[in-house]
Amino acid sequence: MPLAFAGLPSTPALSASAGFERVGDPVSVPDGVVTSLAEDHNGLLWIGTMDGLVRFDGVDFQRFRRGEPGVEGLSGNLVRALLVDSRNRLWVGTEADGVSVLDPDTGRFTAMHTGLQPGTASAVRALAEDAEGRIWLGTTGEGLLSVRPDGVVQRLMADDDAGDGLRDDRIAALAAAPDGSLWIGTWQGLARLRPGQERPESVPLVDAAGRAVKADRIRGLSVAPDGSVWVGAQRTGTVRLAPDGRGGWQAERLTEAVLLSALAPSDGTFWLAHVGGIEVFDLATRKLLASHRHRPEDPRSLANAEIRALQQDRAGWVWVGTFGGGLQRSNPLNRALLSRRIDLAADAPLRSLSVVALAAARDGGFWAGVANEDVVRFDTGLRIVERLGPALEQASRLPSALLEDSMGGLWLATDRGLFHRRPGATHLRPVLAERFPEATTTRRLVADDAGGLWIATGDGLFHLDAEDRLRRMQRADSRTAGATVNAIERADGPGEWWVGTSVGLFRLEAGSGLLWPLELRLADGRVPPSRNVLGLGRDGRGGWWIDADGLLRVDVVEGNVVTVDPVSQRLGFGESAFGANLLADARGRIWTQRFVYDPARDAMHRLYPSDGVDIGTGWFRSYARLSDGRFVFGGNEGLLLADPGLFTPDARPPPLVWTRLWVDGEPRPIGATQARLDLPAGFDSLGIAFAGTDLVAGRLVRYRYRLGPEGPWRELAPGQRFIGFGHRAPGGWRLEVEVSDRSGAWQGETRVLYLTVPPLWWQRPVVWGGGVLLLAGLLWGLVRWRTARLLAAREWLEQRVSERTAALSEALAALAEKTQALQEASLTDPLTGLRNRRFLAAEMPAELARNVRLRERVPATEALDLVLLLIDIDRFKEVNDQHGHAAGDAVLVEFARRLRELFRASDLLVRWGGEEFLVVVRDARRDEAPEIAERLRRAVADTPFLLPDGQHLQRTCCIGFLPLPWAGEGNLTWDEAVALADLGLYVAKQCGRDAWVGWEGVPGALPPRPEAGSSWADAVSAAMAQGELRSVCRLPPAVVLAALDRLSELARS
Repeated sequence: MPLAFAGLPSTPALSASAGFERVGDPVSVPDGVVTSLAEDHNGLLWIGTMDGLVRFDGVDFQRFRRGEPGVEGLSGNLVRALLVDSRNRLWVGTEADGVSVLDPDTGRFTAMHTGLQPGTASAVRALAEDAEGRIWLGTTGEGLLSVRPDGVVQRLMADDDAGDGLRDDRIAALAAAPDGSLWIGTWQGLARLRPGQERPESVPLVDAAGRAVKADRIRGLSVAPDGSVWVGAQRTGTVRLAPDGRGGWQAERLTEAVLLSALAPSDGTFWLAHVGGIEVFDLATRKLLASHRHRPEDPRSLANAEIRALQQDRAGWVWVGTFGGGLQRSNPLNRALLSRRIDLAADAPLRSLSVVALAAARDGGFWAGVANEDVVRFDTGLRIVERLGPALEQASRLPSALLEDSMGGLWLATDRGLFHRRPGATHLRPVLAERFPEATTTRRLVADDAGGLWIATGDGLFHLDAEDRLRRMQRADSRTAGATVNAIERADGPGEWWVGTSVGLFRLEAGSGLLWPLELRLADGRVPPSRNVLGLGRDGRGGWWIDADGLLRVDVVEGNVVTVDPVSQRLGFGESAFGANLLADARGRIWTQRFVYDPARDAMHRLYPSDGVDIGTGWFRSYARLSDGRFVFGGNEGLLLADPGLFTPDARPPPLVWTRLWVDGEPRPIGATQARLDLPAGFDSLGIAFAGTDLVAGRLVRYRYRLGPEGPWRELAPGQRFIGFGHRAPGGWRLEVEVSDRSGAWQGETRVLYLTVPPLWWQRPVVWGGGVLLLAGLLWGLVRWRTARLLAAREWLEQRVSERTAALSEALAALAEKTQALQEASLTDPLTGLRNRRFLAAEMPAELARNVRLRERVPATEALDLVLLLIDIDRFKEVNDQHGHAAGDAVLVEFARRLRELFRASDLLVRWGGEEFLVVVRDARRDEAPEIAERLRRAVADTPFLLPDGQHLQRTCCIGFLPLPWAGEGNLTWDEAVALADLGLYVAKQCGRDAWVGWEGVPGALPPRPEAGSSWADAVSAAMAQGELRSVCRLPPAVVLAALDRLSELARS
């Protein structure tokens, strides 16, 4: 059983399968039926369906149907074959309505009559272009047609053949070979038309032993790059033809599967599509490398439908069209970023692959700690070759850190302590299980040069020497050493290390055990926004890199002052966490599971699923550098294997095309590459849409436009691909649009459209001249008579209007100021300055409606969500009781300030009541919700609150959250969503506080709702037991269920 591996075709050596991603839905691709695929020279993907022609530009699907406005000339809606010729014209063959041709320069279709009788059409099942530029049309029952470049149409019929060439007029497949010959597949065999011949010749199929190979009812043909011809025959399967050296062809039957479509990527493979799936062969040896099939347990497998079409785009992605399963895509050429996900069959008994800890192994593989499951070892081919299994019963199945030392011993930190397995042993030896309670929060294990071990924990840094003696590192400034240690890296001096913690950066002297604070400064003397050092790394030149809620490059170290360059903030990524897990490759680029920064280009590349990254939310401190230079990162849905030497971000801007045109609200055709547009005289409105045809990551590119060659550029909002104009004066004007690359850089990829507006009859110079002369005499006398009277009246009226206007303006301004103040006061909490419940009641219906509208416009895989978080300050009543209400108010005000600092201005921050707060995060991905909750938890727990009397008070919080809308069937009301978030908050409190618990629906399942006489805890517990809902937290499901049971008992008591 192949592993679930995104981005790599299956090979027996790796036992991996390509990940097939669903694109579109049954609305954008009608009924999920794809009959044919083609990519034009501009990068647009054309999709033949049973109900029209569909065009995909990387973001939007546009359907063309016969008879609709702007689609004149399309002969029929049941599309059977597509071809993009050398002139970039699109040929559309239909089931019973002949063929149409789309001109890319005008956007207009032209229908051709292909029937035997004048004015009639036929079924066109196959299309091909030969080396002379002739277009060949294979029909069902009406022979073979050719269209010469000069437009002359010729027809070949089986009845006209005096020899044994074209035996049947029912032609199902055509393929043009590089030598100029045309291969023809009919219902009664195979024929070939050589260059210069007027009639085809029959091609008998004979194998190496001289035996005839029967091949009638041919359904598919493909000419491979090596010149071989692959033939799919109904009752024979797929046969490969190769020259026999004697002027004939030798047949080799490769598989019983019947070829329907095929392609040959640049990696030397040959993909063969058939009714049951896709076979991948080595083109040189004909060895079967992979068999892709539908696997119900794997959402990234092929659709459960007949494969009708294959197409490789300009970026190397393979697009798969199925009959009923829609459109899918896969990247067979990606070798740089490979995402390894759970395979329930091959990885059993593992049920999930949430990799929370990683460590390199000496054999080139690595160890992985899988949350709530096991600790396993992967080989270099990403196969699991060792499991600790029963040995974990003593150590717990909640690993937090791993290390394989230079002798091959394995160190493991769990919630029960620190354990060690000697080389060759099968059991784990407890090292600090009883005398080191801090090991329950171990973040990282790092070996020193003397056989000892550095232990980074949530309560400081410890050192374990070779004799198992433990020592805590102390701060040199005599302040408390208890802080979360996130990273430790070796420095240049002997026994010197740098240590990154939640309260700043430190330099460690290993001999003395003292931590000396280092002060981070920007070049202008300012302090970076965050002191929380999440990650440390060094490049090959010895340079230091820091992640403190954003990537920082160390420029100068003078004494205890470290001057840094805020790379993330400077490049516009200040609001995105860099990823903490810093690793430098051989080219000096800095990696995490989220970003790659190239100092040589000063360019930041965010990693997306289009790059091959598909592991859910990456875990901080779950990463390792392997012995062969590759990196591995852990996430809550798998692990990412990165080969930096093979990774080059796609920095090319995509081709830019026009996609749609509206004049006075009516759709008009426009060519993708059209250069001129004549508008009607007196038009009132013009709308034009465009697209950069990045078929995989079209939503990442940006657009800007200008009018005239010297006009200023106007940058459009992210996702905006439309410009509208109002009425324009007669004349000509120039519109220029530019598209960026995926990183947002402008590289000069533009398209220009010259627009012409003719004058109306009365706007012509002759009419204007006559009218002026006629009116001049009449107006001259009238103007003089009226001028005197109007001047006097105007002076009197202006005086009165000025007086009244001034008085009215003052009154309106005062009224508006009072109204605004009253409205603001009614919607704002007076203590914290945050919004109150009244504001949220008025805002949320519109916000939920806005989110629904946005999701309807984009594919489900690209949709953004809302994240609802309900927060409660732990043991807040003790603050009022022990320190007074003034101290309690100070804590609430500071808590509100931290919320404003942590969240964006566009997010909704509400004081829900007492010590409870509510946050609605806009335009987020639902897989970011745990990371958001953890950052909020750390913002409260890591920094004490300053009370009015100067005391510092440590407090934590509990958080309940869920993404909206609901992931399953149906939806939640706002009150139900708040109730679920509130339940998550109380589960967190039941589990010890200082925690977060969220809920996520299972696709296809309805949201939980309490029945009469039951509580929300009862409903959620039942839904989890039935697999209709899962908890999102760091707690095992059993712990969550136990907390729910306690809450249910409290509700009933």
